[in-house]
Amino acid sequence: LGGGLFICFLCCVFLAKQDRKRLTMEINYELDDTIKEVYDKFLTYFSDAAKSNKIWQIIHSQSTHDWKRNAGAGKLVNRVSVRGIYTNKRPASYFKTNVQIPSLQLKGTELYFFPERLVVKKSGQFAAVFYKNLNIDKHSSRFIEEEGVPSDAQIVDYTWKFVNKNGGPDRRFNNNRQLPICYYSYYSFTSSSGIYETICTSRNGAFDNFSQFVTAIGQFQRKMQLN
Repeated sequence: LGGGLFICFLCCVFLAKQDRKRLTMEINYELDDTIKEVYDKFLTYFSDAAKSNKIWQIIHSQSTHDWKRNAGAGKLVNRVSVRGIYTNKRPASYFKTNVQIPSLQLKGTELYFFPERLVVKKSGQFAAVFYKNLNIDKHSSRFIEEEGVPSDAQIVDYTWKFVNKNGGPDRRFNNNRQLPICYYSYYSFTSSSGIYETICTSRNGAFDNFSQFVTAIGQFQRKMQLN
C-alpha cells in the first residue's frame, strides 16, 4: 500500500461518545471511498487468515531432554484450539460501531483488531495499544503432530512415537506408531504494556498478510507521531 492510502486510512476521524445513563458506548469512523478500500483489504486479510483449518493458542512451551519418549522432540508445547475467530464481533453488548471488528477469542483473553489499535479484554477489563506499539513476530517450524493432521497442513517428514538416535523406531515398544511432522506458523503478539499472546496456524503463512498489514500501519503511526 502506498503512503497516501495509509494517510487516508489512519487520518480518519475517530468519534467516540459514551452514554452513561443508557450504558452504551459508540465509536464511529468516517470512511470515504479510499479509506473504505483500504479497510476492506484489512478485513480481507483477516478473513483469509481465519480460513486456516486449525488455529491454536500456545499456552506454554518448554525444552525436554527426554526426546526418546517424545518422538524426538526437543520441546514440549502445551496448546489449545482458539475458542473462536470472527470477522466481526463486538467487545461488549453495550458497544456500537460502524465498522467490522475482527476478533480472536483465546483462553482467558479476547483480541479485537480496531482500524488503528488492538483492544484486549481480559477478566472483564479492557486495555488498548496502538499498532505502533504492538510487535508481531512470526516464525515457522516443524511440529510433531500426534493429533489429526489438518487438511491444509504441510507434512515435511515422519518420525516415531518412540524413536532411536538414528531416527528409526524403538522396537521395545509394541504400541509404537509413526507420526507426521508438519510445518506450522507461529505469531506472537507482544507489547511493552504487557500483551503476550502466541497463536499457531496449520496453514503455513496464514496470518502473514494480516500481520504485515498491521505492522505497516504501526510504522506509519510512528512516522505521524500518533499518540
